[in-house]
Amino acid sequence: MKRFLLRLLAAVGLASLIFFGALLIWWPRPSTHVPDSIYLEMDLQSLLWESQPPSGVAQWIFGEVTTVRDVVDCLDRGAEDPRVRGLLLKVGNGIGGMAKAQEIRNAIHRFRQQGKKTIAFCQTFGEFSSSNLPYYVAAACEEIHLQPGGELNLLGFMAESRFLTGGLQKIGVTARVDRRKEFKTAPNAYTETHYTKDHRTATEGWLFSLQDQWLNDLAKDRKLELAQLQALIADAPYRGEKALETGLTDRLAFEDQSRESMKNDLGSKVEPMDWNLYLQRAGRIHQQGATIALIFGNGPILRGHGGIDPTSLSPILGADAVAATFEQAIQDSDVRAIILRLESPGGSVVASQTLWRLVVRARQKGKPVIVSMGDVAASGGYWVAMAAEKIVAQPGTLTGSIGVFGGKPLTEQAWGKLGITWDRVEASPRAGMWSLNRDFHEGEWQRLQAWLDQIYEDFVTKVAAARKLDRESVEALAKGRVWTGEQALELGLVDALGGFPVAVELAREAAGIPAEQALRLQVFPEPSGFLHRLLRAALAEEAKPTGLQGWWQEWQPALETIEAIHRPAYRQVLRWPDWPWDG
Repeated sequence: MKRFLLRLLAAVGLASLIFFGALLIWWPRPSTHVPDSIYLEMDLQSLLWESQPPSGVAQWIFGEVTTVRDVVDCLDRGAEDPRVRGLLLKVGNGIGGMAKAQEIRNAIHRFRQQGKKTIAFCQTFGEFSSSNLPYYVAAACEEIHLQPGGELNLLGFMAESRFLTGGLQKIGVTARVDRRKEFKTAPNAYTETHYTKDHRTATEGWLFSLQDQWLNDLAKDRKLELAQLQALIADAPYRGEKALETGLTDRLAFEDQSRESMKNDLGSKVEPMDWNLYLQRAGRIHQQGATIALIFGNGPILRGHGGIDPTSLSPILGADAVAATFEQAIQDSDVRAIILRLESPGGSVVASQTLWRLVVRARQKGKPVIVSMGDVAASGGYWVAMAAEKIVAQPGTLTGSIGVFGGKPLTEQAWGKLGITWDRVEASPRAGMWSLNRDFHEGEWQRLQAWLDQIYEDFVTKVAAARKLDRESVEALAKGRVWTGEQALELGLVDALGGFPVAVELAREAAGIPAEQALRLQVFPEPSGFLHRLLRAALAEEAKPTGLQGWWQEWQPALETIEAIHRPAYRQVLRWPDWPWDG
């Protein structure tokens, strides 16, 4: 009976190999046909991601999402393709932050420099809401078309912070927390009721820097004097004909009329083509040549595998997952350099140190690392970045926040309001140090203070060494203060302003790859669709885990994320607060 079962399994295995082999041979090859004269239709109304969702479960929930790199690669490929003659860009409220907007604007400008026609169409720039960044992206195009009756809510930037202190006091929760140093304002949400002087000073510093960038770029795009633009914004919002009269839009038109305008300008033989289809058929830039690894690190930094935060449906940067990816790139003999695309407000000290060590180790193994920052790479995000060979940021990236905070919420009174009491037996003097139902004892509080001092000193010292700055200079720009990428360049915290193209050229230079040699930008780990995963499981030397073990491997990242989220937030001590400004 045993021999029969073995033969049966072998026959099934052989049949599976034949089936999948035939499937690969006869599976229809995707078309590479692109008509001779096209313009691209690009819809950017949905939220832009930095990378595809990180796990099988997340991919099933979200499907294929639009990434910043997709947009940039499509525009850069189209810029050099004589078949592509123009771009019809449909914008909405899904751009993201300032750095993403600048990355896309730069790609549009490169596209236009090749003589391509560009029109931005928008139904409305906000609907009873601000729409600064969608308009910012649209302004990079040659023309802006606004639907009749649409609004132009070009209002300028505002920072607005939520303070939970009064609400927490009402339910009996107290934040027992401290920081290093005065500009580390994240704990203020739990300890203050308004901006402190230092909090306001720090916020004004980066907010006005962002608005100045925005104003100067828009004035240049729309060929307006800066004072004239400021006056228009001060009198906004506008609607319909009034928006047209200001000169901030070029035409009132519906979407089909914008398409007609594109055909009238480019000729009746030009055909529209969806930008995703074009990218699929024409291919990305940097597909062959010397290999540069591209690794994404997105979201709050936690220990473990990361995944998707089920409460906000946003990515979690798991140190273990990124560590495994770095190891793949380090061990791959074809990889000449590594680009780490980093977008993170920070998180766990330990996890940030883990990622910092990976960057150091990669460089020790002869693989230079270039960090390309997204919308935010601050606090623990900067801890990771500082070890890189070069750091690239957009002018509007938020970075720095070199500081730390820590502590815990005290919840015993809150339970008491519900008639619930707690008691404890501690077998050691400090066994209850991290209990949420009692305050720190004096010795425990002093130990926390010592830890904060040690972490802050370690952070500042490492920044000074990595950035080749003296300790006093770093101390002056640290203290938990957030800077824009433009400010960070002046302070020596980053090396260059730009996005993917700048990072790629710096990686080429660091790896000693000649300027004339082609490049292959390879994402690590390689994305895997359903068929790829199925084939990999069928052809693997060891069978893929099944039953409970297989279920656990698929769902473990999500479950670990949920568990991490329900730990007290105060323990994630290298965290910069959530994006608090209206763009």
